[in-house]
Amino acid sequence: MTREEAIRQIILDYCESNNILITQFAKRCNISKSYISKINLKQFGKLGISMTYLELIAKGLNMSMVDLQILIEKYQNCNHQNKEETKKELILCEINDKLRNFNVEDLEIVHSIISNVNHKDLNILHSFLKNMR
Repeated sequence: MTREEAIRQIILDYCESNNILITQFAKRCNISKSYISKINLKQFGKLGISMTYLELIAKGLNMSMVDLQILIEKYQNCNHQNKEETKKELILCEINDKLRNFNVEDLEIVHSIISNVNHKDLNILHSFLKNMR
């Protein structure tokens, strides 16, 4: 899988897991709908996807450029065989990005909640969050 194909698949997986259209993702990234369509249709051109657009895509995915680069490499290496694993990667990157903004006290609260929650409670919370979107 090429770098551009990996980026395309990351975007498609993100849209699927967040139940949004690719055009909504384009708006979120501040990228034109036509450019996102070109990515979706694998019309990257000879030079591929520029770093400027990659930064906008990373911002739309709620992750840093470093996290996006790591995710791209994972997609390239695994050829997207395990879709559940890649969805987990996207979710973890989003969580990781949001946790960076927390102070120590907030992180301690999050840690205490996570350590005291069982599998059933996590499923309920996940369903609740999914229905909020």
